[in-house]
Amino acid sequence: MNSNKQKALTRISRDKGLNVVIMDDHKQMAYNKQLYRGKIDGFHDYKITDVKGRTHTAERLSTQIGKRIAEDFTSLLFNENSRVYYEDDRQNDVLQDIIEDNNFYERFGKFLETSYGALGNGYAVVYYNDGKPKIDFINGDDGYITSHDNGETYGIVVLNEKSYGSTEYTHLTFHTFSDGEYKVEHQFFENGKNTPKANKDIGSPMTNTEKISQVFRLDKRSLDNIQSGDEFIWSIITDHKYFVHFKPNIKNNHNIKSPYGISIISNARDLIKALDEVYTASVEEYENGKSRIFVNTSLLEKKMIPRSDGSQDMINFFDGDKTEYVAMPLDSEDEPIKIYNPTLREEQYNSAINRILASIGFQVGFGKSYYQMKDGLVASTATEVKMNKSDLWRNIRKHQNLLGEQLTDLVAALLDASDLEVERDKIRVEFDDSIIIDDEAEYEKAMREYDKGMMTKKEFIMQYRGKTEEEAEEIINGVEQEQSQEQNALFGIGAEDEDELSE
Repeated sequence: MNSNKQKALTRISRDKGLNVVIMDDHKQMAYNKQLYRGKIDGFHDYKITDVKGRTHTAERLSTQIGKRIAEDFTSLLFNENSRVYYEDDRQNDVLQDIIEDNNFYERFGKFLETSYGALGNGYAVVYYNDGKPKIDFINGDDGYITSHDNGETYGIVVLNEKSYGSTEYTHLTFHTFSDGEYKVEHQFFENGKNTPKANKDIGSPMTNTEKISQVFRLDKRSLDNIQSGDEFIWSIITDHKYFVHFKPNIKNNHNIKSPYGISIISNARDLIKALDEVYTASVEEYENGKSRIFVNTSLLEKKMIPRSDGSQDMINFFDGDKTEYVAMPLDSEDEPIKIYNPTLREEQYNSAINRILASIGFQVGFGKSYYQMKDGLVASTATEVKMNKSDLWRNIRKHQNLLGEQLTDLVAALLDASDLEVERDKIRVEFDDSIIIDDEAEYEKAMREYDKGMMTKKEFIMQYRGKTEEEAEEIINGVEQEQSQEQNALFGIGAEDEDELSE
């Protein structure tokens, strides 16, 4: 949304007694979206001037690390093995039907990737369609907060802009929750040739339900039901707000007074740019470091070769299409060819890339060893987070605590919209704990199985200490030999006596 429309949004909100929050956060989200897509304006495409003073457009390569971080973070936070349910069968049956009808898990995973991983904000709105509760997932940059208190969001306005024919249209949806009432108010604007100059920023108000339904593909019957004069308002008395503000469990350090969240990649911007810069330089190193064969220009001339029958053929000694050949006059005719094989700085570039990746991993809460460059690709170092109280372990738990509350709010709204009684303490959000494994808990479990005879020494060493079968046998033999020597020493049996006993 441009600044003129933001001013119009502020004016319209104030007319309703609302104070829309417009700070620098939407600019931050726009920049983070570029990080997420892997192409930053003015950085990945940039201008250079050659030695002749001519300006060209150059391109930096992208590792797409922003997208990778968002994907990995989402899979660790809430994946296909996570689930949401209600403890009572009646409510749970309805909830599971709503979840299936809304294709919830697949859509929510993608929504979480953008709201937590990329933009730092997102909104889930519960609405009715054909008498059934539906969920609308809204990107954070399409919503503005109008009311908040103590970290909680109580009002938002959602913006939907579209073109229809040659005319621009805007749909504003105000969601407010106050004093036990949830209210939704729609406003529609048309910005065409006949729009008064004073309204050019957002357009003239629309009240014709026929045209509104046609432009925005909305149900005309529903519009007629909520239209009162020039207003489109729907409200319900409830204990639950029908929208949820999803944001990561990170304090917004860009503006500590802002009610908006920040994404997990937001504070790794400079590192991501540095990574792509070094990665591009490493690829250019390969390109510039190709072997070159410098050929004396005299050898590139065509030669007449006589045949045995007296005829002649004109041939080229070198293929001019081969890029490794470079024609230039050499100092000596006795040395018509010189071969240049530069030394590639592959190790130095890989080391630099991995240092930056370690910093990125630490900055986004994954720890210093989560990402590495392998075979020219960015790869995670493990498929499991098997670290006792690691940075990643603590970080995921922190975000799951807040995400659980946000999902609880969403489930409560869905059940309330289904005219069912809701008890928040019966709503369960179950995360996939198999991804995050506590080493201490695993050790105690393995010890219990060993004590009960459910696991051999060899199996215990192989599983808990990560040894191969041969290594485990070697450890067991070494321990048994040491114990035997200690026991013999206790009874005064020396090495010679031990040999006699063995005979």
